[in-house]
Amino acid sequence: MDSPSESVPSLETHPYNCHAIPQATRVLIVGTAPPPRFSLPRAQHAGPKKDFDADFFYGSGSNYLWLYLEKATGEQVFANPGSPEAAAEPTEYLMHDFLRRHRIWMRDVLQTYKRKKGHEASSSDEHIDINNRETTFLNFPAVLEAAPNLSRVVFTSVRAADWFFNRALAVGAASDGSQNYRQMFVAANSARSERSGRRQVEQFCEAEFNGMVIGFYVAPSPSGSARHGLNTGQCVEIYRSIIFDNR
Repeated sequence: MDSPSESVPSLETHPYNCHAIPQATRVLIVGTAPPPRFSLPRAQHAGPKKDFDADFFYGSGSNYLWLYLEKATGEQVFANPGSPEAAAEPTEYLMHDFLRRHRIWMRDVLQTYKRKKGHEASSSDEHIDINNRETTFLNFPAVLEAAPNLSRVVFTSVRAADWFFNRALAVGAASDGSQNYRQMFVAANSARSERSGRRQVEQFCEAEFNGMVIGFYVAPSPSGSARHGLNTGQCVEIYRSIIFDNR
């Protein structure tokens, strides 16, 4: 039994997967789970820092995704960080508006999750215990069905793609063996690792769901600590190519 002084990982619930996906959505950006301070219940982690974070997907002030999206379109969506204008602007509204205008939306693969003991405050995916019996994955067959115009899914990490194909697609799906999603992921990831040069902008794989042919891509991680040697300009060009070009 744990002593009163030892921490016990709490069950966290995703705060943003509940937002309805606009039917016009063409591109779905898929990650793993938000950092602990964003997850519910907020009382256990204090919640987003009002002068630093936005209360939405990729809202951490140390995450680069919204910077990449902004620069990829050439739009200045948000005021300069730290400015009086930034403090007063409705950041979450601007994020929703940007996504809708560009027919993009966001989802994460995890719905409820726990961090590993001793790492309750960590935002690293390595410290999420996906094998915990209380872990649940988002029902992605239902997500894909709700977006009839979807043509691309862009993962923000290989781990997100792994959990999507090997865990999340199994939720709510018929177990008739017609699709071996694990085999699809392994083959696509192996091919990706063998490519060089412009491999980041090449399609990861393609699959048909409910009559829709969807192309899957893996983008550079927008985490400040996981860009794998790419600079901001290179990441922006990759995001522009796989999200905004040739749709």
